[in-house]
Amino acid sequence: MRRCGGSEQPVKGRHANRAREVSIAAPSIADLQDQVGTLARELKEAREQQTATAEVLRVISHSPTDTELAFEAIAESAARVCAAEFCIVYRFDGELMHFMACHGVSTAGRVALQRVYPMRPGRGSCAARAILSGTVEQIPGIRPTATAGGRLVNFGEQVRSRLYGRLYRHTGQPA
Repeated sequence: MRRCGGSEQPVKGRHANRAREVSIAAPSIADLQDQVGTLARELKEAREQQTATAEVLRVISHSPTDTELAFEAIAESAARVCAAEFCIVYRFDGELMHFMACHGVSTAGRVALQRVYPMRPGRGSCAARAILSGTVEQIPGIRPTATAGGRLVNFGEQVRSRLYGRLYRHTGQPA
């Protein structure tokens, strides 16, 4: 038997002929089941995102000049993928935020949004903060009324939390 390192001298002692014990930690069945569950959820989420993207692209291809339909499809798909009760889509032109579409919002809430926008982004609106900072903004526990630019907006829904994020074009530039 030779030593590690290439020495030609034989190894001496009581353990010279004993095979080296290798400890291999085999995952348990429970660990493997957890991994399968995680992968199945990730696959389901990826499929949902692909389906949502395909639906939006289908709407755009059928009516490339009708941006209202495209934004409505984005709102509906985003609400479904996020398992949200409603979704509101804004567009930022570099100066003003514009209400573009919503899904799951009451008629009164839609009318209120149309009255408030366009508006300059400021710190008083969570959506505006997400646009200005480029980060995700969250309000974990809120009442069903909120202010937007100092004006009261009642969405007409019992909202427990809100999450806002900014979309970017494929170039990495703000959308």
